[in-house]
Amino acid sequence: MRLSRALLAIVLAASAGGGGARATESSPTGVAPGTREFQRYCSACHMTGGRAGPELTKDFLSGREIEVRKKIVDGGGQMPAFKYLLSSQQTDVILSYLKGLDKPPSLISTPRAAP
Repeated sequence: MRLSRALLAIVLAASAGGGGARATESSPTGVAPGTREFQRYCSACHMTGGRAGPELTKDFLSGREIEVRKKIVDGGGQMPAFKYLLSSQQTDVILSYLKGLDKPPSLISTPRAAP
């Protein structure tokens, strides 16, 4: 069961498309940097009521940035590794986005980033 969740997360992330450079461009819609990356690579497991992982907020990240970065890159437990899908810059943008979250995003409250 764990392996199938990890594979599903990897397949969803890979099929989302888009290149690393495009994913971090600023948006004229005012969407916060990192929103697109979080939606593409993290939201399936880490939205409010996360199905497979903890709800991510600045409180969760506080004092654990190195640990969370390592988990994103190398994976572990139910978390798949994203070292071949995310650049270091994309990982930085996701962590910066998390530092600004007071509460976990939900499907309703998270604005869709333009493609």
